[in-house]
Amino acid sequence: MSGSLSTGIRKKALYFVAFQTCFVGLLSLKSGFFFDQEVARSVLIGGVVYLIPSAVFTAMAFLFVGARARRLVVVSFFVGEFFKMFLTALLFTLVFVYLDIVAPAVLIGYVLSTFTQWTASIFLSNKNGMINGC
Repeated sequence: MSGSLSTGIRKKALYFVAFQTCFVGLLSLKSGFFFDQEVARSVLIGGVVYLIPSAVFTAMAFLFVGARARRLVVVSFFVGEFFKMFLTALLFTLVFVYLDIVAPAVLIGYVLSTFTQWTASIFLSNKNGMINGC
């Protein structure tokens, strides 16, 4: 795939990660406004448990683009998804074992952060399905 087209695809993926990161930050701030600091921190931790594996998946999944690299694209998606699931399980284990958190707030932060997979495409897309500015 040409350099400009592959750069555009990677740029779009970066926009999604940036959107998700902003969402987690705003969610944590709102939690702190409506609840206390401990709940806000727990919501942030839940969001980070979502963000880190998601960012790793995005980086791995978009290492290769284009029809010529179609096998590498498929392999990178499967490997990226494996690492995403592994990191998610590892991070949840570490959070629940080692951190003093409000467990329901961590789970709510994680679940609400996963919704950004769908909402990001709504907010970052125009009617052609392309991210604005690309």
